[in-house]
Amino acid sequence: MYAFDYKPEAGVAVRLLAAGDATELWTLIDRNPDYLSRWQPGFVPVSLGDVRSGIATALQRFADGSGFHAGIWTNGTLAGSVTCNAIDRINRSADIGYWLGEDYQGQGLATLSCRALIHYLFVHLHLNRIEIVTLAGNTRSAAIPLRLGFRPEGVARQKYWLRDQFSDALMYSLLAADWQDL
Repeated sequence: MYAFDYKPEAGVAVRLLAAGDATELWTLIDRNPDYLSRWQPGFVPVSLGDVRSGIATALQRFADGSGFHAGIWTNGTLAGSVTCNAIDRINRSADIGYWLGEDYQGQGLATLSCRALIHYLFVHLHLNRIEIVTLAGNTRSAAIPLRLGFRPEGVARQKYWLRDQFSDALMYSLLAADWQDL
């Protein structure tokens, strides 16, 4: 498996999270609990130990080819993450997700990071299909797959329990045949 380490533009880096990144990731999460709970189903505040354990699990998943978790850095500061939640080798597909701290929104970081992840999945892992699911109402997040050439596939009604109510999920896909490495 190829290492996942991209620099999509000056000052931006997207790479696998390592054990040494745990404190910085935990600090970013700890600074953004209200924002993250607004858009992350099942979000609960985590401890530094939880973050360390999560990074170790993600590194093992990268090693066994089942998925991974990468950090998004801007000018040397961790801004968020992009995740390959699951890789289905039999069907050559994957689903990806992303989040940024509230202070890092609107800078194009999620789009750049997803583009790097898509390149990796199609070029190095030879996948055929990538899926993204966003929550209805999160228009900024939903703009990213559209910007990257994903096609809307439908709505999963009341799929997620979020802040004491159900939320619909918007589903998008991109096929290798439709992808243009811009």
